[in-house]
Amino acid sequence: MNSTQRYNTKFNIEEGYEVRDLNADPFGTVKSVHYYDDAPAITTPPASPAIAPAALDGYAMTPPYGLVFDDLPDLPEEYRRQFYENGFIRIGRGLFHSDMLASFDQISHVSDDCVYLKVSQDDLLKV
Repeated sequence: MNSTQRYNTKFNIEEGYEVRDLNADPFGTVKSVHYYDDAPAITTPPASPAIAPAALDGYAMTPPYGLVFDDLPDLPEEYRRQFYENGFIRIGRGLFHSDMLASFDQISHVSDDCVYLKVSQDDLLKV
């Protein structure tokens, strides 16, 4: 477990918490919370000689991140790894706005059912 992960465990965030940016302006609510995975870093296992790749055609392989990013198919791999290893929240901003992702590294503190970020809204990833 690295120091960032130990730091992340202090946050107790639940769905529905209000989210405020660097200036303490409210802009959304927590739609989902994904705590980091404390398992070893994800690696690609060596190919099994018993199963030829052609034999796997048509079968869905389990992604290395499980179902965490199932509804975010266009999220680049670099972000998947970062968010998966550090933990993140998905911020819902209403019907006519894109959701946003904030890593635990971007959270300043949590108080009174509210998540305070240490970055502006412009620094968050829109999904």
